[in-house]
Amino acid sequence: MNTIEIPMPQNIRYMSEGKNVLFNILPPNGKYILDKAATGCGGTELFLNSGRPLVLISPRSGVLSNKANQHPECHLFRKNEKEKLDDLKNKLRYYLDSHHYISGMGGTPPKILITLDSAKYVIEELQYRRTINNFLFLVDEFQCLISDASFKGKTDLEFLKMLDGNAQNICYMSATPTESPYLDALVEFRNCIYYKLKWDPNVLVEPTHNEILMRKGETPITIFSDIIKKYRRDGYFARKIINGHECKSTEAVVFINEVKTISKIIQQNNLMPTETTILISESNKEVKKLERLGFTVGEQCADRNNPVNKTFTFCSKASFEGRDFYSTNAFTYIFLDGTKDWQTHDTSIEIPQMLGRQRLDVNPFQHNATIYYRTKPCVENQIDFMTRMKEKLDESQTLVDIYNMGDVRLKKALANTIRNKDSNNPYASNYLDVVNGYNGYSLEINYLSAAGEHILWSNKAKIYNNPMHLTTAIQTQMEVAGTKPQELRDFENSFNRESDPEHKMRLYSTFRACRPEYTEQLYQNPFIDFEYHKAFDLLGPDELMRLNYDLEAIDLRMMGDTITIQCHSSFIKGKFYRADEVKEILQRIYDNVGYSKTATASQLGNYINIRSSNRRMADGSRQKVFEIV
Repeated sequence: MNTIEIPMPQNIRYMSEGKNVLFNILPPNGKYILDKAATGCGGTELFLNSGRPLVLISPRSGVLSNKANQHPECHLFRKNEKEKLDDLKNKLRYYLDSHHYISGMGGTPPKILITLDSAKYVIEELQYRRTINNFLFLVDEFQCLISDASFKGKTDLEFLKMLDGNAQNICYMSATPTESPYLDALVEFRNCIYYKLKWDPNVLVEPTHNEILMRKGETPITIFSDIIKKYRRDGYFARKIINGHECKSTEAVVFINEVKTISKIIQQNNLMPTETTILISESNKEVKKLERLGFTVGEQCADRNNPVNKTFTFCSKASFEGRDFYSTNAFTYIFLDGTKDWQTHDTSIEIPQMLGRQRLDVNPFQHNATIYYRTKPCVENQIDFMTRMKEKLDESQTLVDIYNMGDVRLKKALANTIRNKDSNNPYASNYLDVVNGYNGYSLEINYLSAAGEHILWSNKAKIYNNPMHLTTAIQTQMEVAGTKPQELRDFENSFNRESDPEHKMRLYSTFRACRPEYTEQLYQNPFIDFEYHKAFDLLGPDELMRLNYDLEAIDLRMMGDTITIQCHSSFIKGKFYRADEVKEILQRIYDNVGYSKTATASQLGNYINIRSSNRRMADGSRQKVFEIV
């Protein structure tokens, strides 16, 4: 595949800011692949505002709804499944009739938003009008054509063949394209020029994340239930310090590619519709159950200038790619499970997609995520998998040859056999699909599905077979930007991997003492508890070392300093206090700082200077008193 790199101008973060560079290099006509190389860089916006007729095609209907809300000048072909096809076609015709546009002569260019399965109706209408070659067909998040092929391979293949066979101008765009060997195996992509953007490293932000291995017995339900309880108790999901100000996350976006798990989390924790957004496929069988409980599937704020979000947003794979989240403080949680194929995400494609969903730069947690994962040690070996895959491809080719040489009756019989295969596992024995076209149907090998199966096995065999392999793959992908100093990256990885709190304190104190220039970055790391910052700021590295980084001793030492400060403000210098008065005031101070010790009058000398003596009181008795000196 011929690859052309496009260097983006310095300090440019959005593609529209470099549109002159891009449109001088990208071909105005023909078919090509555009690798944005970064999420959230405004690729879709660039083409929507390009001034030429456009058909935006997305595998995710939620993305199109968002874009339609943001661009009322666009025509969303299908707003809901209940609309009749004839009505949809008539609305499209009316929209096209009202947009008279001739290149170079002005007018308002039409912009049409469609899903894969609706594309054929738009193509038919544009062909009838003989205007199809005026349009650019932008296939956004095109990597989904392969990643979705295991459950909707027929739809994806029919779309790809129909588009490739009828449209002259196509841009397949993604921030995380499928690797070139898989693209080269597909005839529709094989001869496409591959353009890749090269961004100024200064405008890219390397995510700060934490990977946590799910222990035996833990599930996404138990883990996130604990997170909900903590949020209910503390009032935030994560916090950090930026320029001396404490920032708190009060919204959570949770990526779990199992709708029944999402449903159980919601029900077991008594989450309310007023605090919960659910982004899943509207055809999922759990939808009706959730709707009976009062929840709305797909509801989401799309106004980036005035975002109003609910506390919890749950998102499945069917909904997250290409979607824009506008939040001022949302924190991201991701769940991966190598023991379940549908939760085995491609670390090079889907993890960056998830982390790139938060679009607002004002969100201090925009580039933060906690990733919970589980691996599966036993995975089919390469020889067995490749043998099985070859057998399926051979069987597929044999049946296609028989089909092509057969008469009408045989073709019909073979086609019906393939149509009636198990819909839950359609590619168990071969990769065949009955592909419908304008001139009837044909039996074809679905190489999208074959590629998807190989990618899944490769991820399981090389990444999800070992915790270290998985975390290394995630960290390697996150380091692509290369914007974080290696010593800071190494510290964060070591700190996150360490489970012993005292060892974490040693790591933190040593690194901060040796590299004070990274203090602000440490404050902005949401995975470092505030107690580490507080201990270092109050006691310093030498005192922490003297205390052998013992957290209990450190707490007592810090409490002592805090108690001393409060004693100075609670006791008046030169004044005499009876023992019972000292005990009462000191106990109140202990309670304020959380020191679970019973106060005595004599303990006051541990914190401030006092002088004790016996004095005759007003009632004639002699009592011990304490003078603050």
